[in-house]
Amino acid sequence: MFFFRGVKRWAGILSKNLLAAGLIIILLFMYAFTAGASEPDVTAPAALLLEPETGSVLYEKNAGKEHPPASLTKMMTVLLGIEALEAGEIKLKDRVTASSYASSMGGSQIFIEEGDILSVEELLKAIMVASANDASVVLAEAKAGDCSVFIEKMNERAEELGLDNTHFKTVNGLPHENQYTTAEDMARLARELVKYPKVMDWSQIWTKTLELADREAMIVNTNRMINSYSGLDGLKTGYTRDAGFNLVATASRDNMRLISVVLGAENESNRSESTAALLDYGFENYRLEKVLAAEEVLKDLSLKNSAPENVKGTPGSNLYALVEKGDTTEIDYELELDKNVEFPVEAGESIGTIYSLVEGEPVYEAELEAENRIEKAGILMRILRWFRNLFL
Repeated sequence: MFFFRGVKRWAGILSKNLLAAGLIIILLFMYAFTAGASEPDVTAPAALLLEPETGSVLYEKNAGKEHPPASLTKMMTVLLGIEALEAGEIKLKDRVTASSYASSMGGSQIFIEEGDILSVEELLKAIMVASANDASVVLAEAKAGDCSVFIEKMNERAEELGLDNTHFKTVNGLPHENQYTTAEDMARLARELVKYPKVMDWSQIWTKTLELADREAMIVNTNRMINSYSGLDGLKTGYTRDAGFNLVATASRDNMRLISVVLGAENESNRSESTAALLDYGFENYRLEKVLAAEEVLKDLSLKNSAPENVKGTPGSNLYALVEKGDTTEIDYELELDKNVEFPVEAGESIGTIYSLVEGEPVYEAELEAENRIEKAGILMRILRWFRNLFL
């Protein structure tokens, strides 16, 4: 009898120990998962991580606090330059003569002299790669005739982009009392800039030799992370004594691009560490799903008063959903057709909106565009449809 009581007692102790061990294992797994999803270790005073396709902010720290932009200013200078190229106002091969004022710039530069003649493309490369203050002035003068006029255009474009807490006073970011930005605004500006393949090509150049009239100028990328962080292909560094070390970086992995902003880091090493922490956090914890491709044709769309009654449409752009890795949540989409379309509708014009859904909630939207020209149904056809719908 004593023997069986002892066995039962030891069995009870053993089962309790096994239960405790099991709980410990479960807690360890939970800790490991939580640790993997913990926020990035960002020591810089202000930072932000953005997924540009959906505009999702994945992390922010003092993102709305005003801060000197330093050479991040040049992102707007380059944006105006590339937009002028797209509009045909200037050409990459256009030759521009440097002024005395341009040659007087300090800080990072390619030592342009008065009278030097450079192409627009050389200027843009010098700005994106070497953060050249002098090249920024030459480009601004070529585009607007005068830096003050160009700065006005910079601030006008900032307002159009919704950069509500940004104000420019120089074309290159050299210190000025009333020049400021935020991590949030710089992310928005970068989101616009990464749309241009040429800018991305220039921003990932490591070294380049520029041919000037009587000499060569070797430029080296100020963004050292181009060579050290996998997938990183841009975008712009900045430094002044007041601003500290700034960096807007962008990297792409597994068909997902991320944009990180770090403002006011103590040194270059701290800036790089904070940037890497942000990007690692994004790539390790999120994935971008393409819900619908821009070229996909959606058929049998019932557009009010249209002829034919059922029309075809396509997304105006790729439709995405950003979700956490490991999340098995159902991703879908839904259409909202415009009930007040003005006919005729030409191919490519909007006939509604497409929403990507995560757990049934809209997270991203794109225009729904007509695949072909759509006419308005005649009065008799509209009356017949009205009667038919009474009995449906």
